[in-house]
Amino acid sequence: MNWSKTEINFVKSQFKKGLGKKSIHKLFNRKFTTKRSVDSINHCISNHCSDIERDLPKILILDVETKPKKAYIWTPRVEYVNNDMLIEDGAIMSWSAKWLGDPDDKVMYADQRGNEKNLQNDYKIMKKLRDLMDQADGVLWQNGDAFDYGEINARFIEHGIEFPSEYFKIDTKKIAKKHLRIPYYSLGYMTSKYNKKYKKLSHKDFPGFSMWEACMQGNRKAWNCMKEYNKFDVLSLEELFVNTLSKVASGSANVAAAMRTYNSKKNNRK
Repeated sequence: MNWSKTEINFVKSQFKKGLGKKSIHKLFNRKFTTKRSVDSINHCISNHCSDIERDLPKILILDVETKPKKAYIWTPRVEYVNNDMLIEDGAIMSWSAKWLGDPDDKVMYADQRGNEKNLQNDYKIMKKLRDLMDQADGVLWQNGDAFDYGEINARFIEHGIEFPSEYFKIDTKKIAKKHLRIPYYSLGYMTSKYNKKYKKLSHKDFPGFSMWEACMQGNRKAWNCMKEYNKFDVLSLEELFVNTLSKVASGSANVAAAMRTYNSKKNNRK
C-alpha cells in the first residue's frame, strides 16, 4: 500500500519529536483512515527518517500522595467494600515532580496544607499539576500506570479539569518486573539496593499511617515530613531509573528517548 506525502510527513514529524515506532503507530491509526502496522511504520522510519535530528522529549518524573478513602467495614480483614459502604472517596494530598536531568535536583511540590477541613477539594493542586503535565512529552513514575495515572485522571474528571495533552508513560516497576528477578519491586527496596545518593525515606518521625493522619489533622511538622518524603520519592526514582533500570530496558524506545534527554542535559552541564 502506497504512502501519501501527508502520511510520510506525519511519521517524520513524530519521529523528530523523539517518539518510537509503537507510539507513532498508535497516533497514526487515530489520525488516518488508512491503518498501518508497527512494521509498516518502522519501514517508513527506515526509508524517510535517517537524516532527521530527533528532538529531546521533556520527561516529567512524578509522584503523588493520596488521602485514604473512608468506608464502613465489618472486619479489619477486608476483601471488598460495597459502594453503599463507602463514606468518602480519596483525593490527592500532595504531589512532587522534577524534569528528568534538570540540574541542582530542583523538585517542584504542592500540597493541601491549610485545607485540612476540605481535603476532598484538591482542585488547586490538581490544576497546577495538569498545567505541568501538559508540558510533558513523557511521564516517569513508580507503579504509576497502575496507581497514579488512574488517581490523577479521576481527580481531573471530578473537577472538570481539561486533560493534559497526550504523553507516553515509563513505569519503573514494570521495567523491573520485566527484566529483574528480585525479592521485591517496591521503590523502597530497589533504591536501598541500587542507589548510592538518594534512597526512599521512611518518615521515622511519623511511622506508618501516622504521617497521613497527622497531615489530615493539620500537623505542620507532619506536612513538612510529607514534603521531604514526597520529594525524595522523585529524586530516588530518577537515580534508580538513570543508573540502573535504563540499562536493562535500553531496547525500549521510550526509555531510549528519555535517556537522550538526560544525557544531553548532563553534557550541557559539563
